Amino acid sequence: MKRPIMVVIAAISLAAILLSCNKKDIYEQYDATHEVVSMDESHPETQDAAAVAYMDSLRKVYGEMMDEVIGYNDHTIDKQRPEDELPNVLTDMVFAVGDSISRAVYGEGINFSLLNFGGIRKPLNAGDITLGDIFTILPFDNMIVLTTIKGSELRKVLAQMSDTTNQPFSHLTMTLAGHNAPTDIIVNGAPLDDSRTYRFATIDFISGANRGDNILRNRETKEPFEIGPEYKTNILLRNAAIDYILQVGTIKGYIDKRVRRG
Repeated sequence: MKRPIMVVIAAISLAAILLSCNKKDIYEQYDATHEVVSMDESHPETQDAAAVAYMDSLRKVYGEMMDEVIGYNDHTIDKQRPEDELPNVLTDMVFAVGDSISRAVYGEGINFSLLNFGGIRKPLNAGDITLGDIFTILPFDNMIVLTTIKGSELRKVLAQMSDTTNQPFSHLTMTLAGHNAPTDIIVNGAPLDDSRTYRFATIDFISGANRGDNILRNRETKEPFEIGPEYKTNILLRNAAIDYILQVGTIKGYIDKRVRRG
């Protein structure tokens, strides 16, 4: 019968010791620090140590695969605002992928596609295109998604775009004049209709709950613009680009004045 008594005494003694300890002394043993790095268009596009380490790790894991040539580019295509060759190629590619899937799922195509300049990290240099090049240009695991938006909400989205804040799109044209809101907005060949609902392809980074780069969010009030339910294609933007290059062989950049100057 002595064992239970000894257990109770030991428990009481342990409790007394813990209560006598200064909580501050206990907590200070587990000090920690952290740093938040925003992986959006505010993240520097320089060849920082983290980016270099990331690519080095890929080369270690995949070996020579990153050096595999998957296509060719006859001249360097850049990604400058308000419109440039590489974003045009990528948004047209996303439109084609999204349109095909939309016709299979919904029985009708999409009206436009939308990406973010911040997610396109580097130009595509002239010459052979390797798998590593595409991982460098599109390093994030962004998935292509389909969703909808009412014309009145789309007008609000586009109203935040200017010469310096424009984002890449396909099957959508408009006139920009400095920091003024765009005018002459044409969606898939017809003037923007506030009462119409448009289906479009984008990436989950932009359309998700966090509304990456605030493209689909009011930048002053931080309120998200209203969009419809997402259809996730399970196709990474990077993989779609790799498949596209393998299919066409040679990339031809172009500027087709989808952004006109006022």
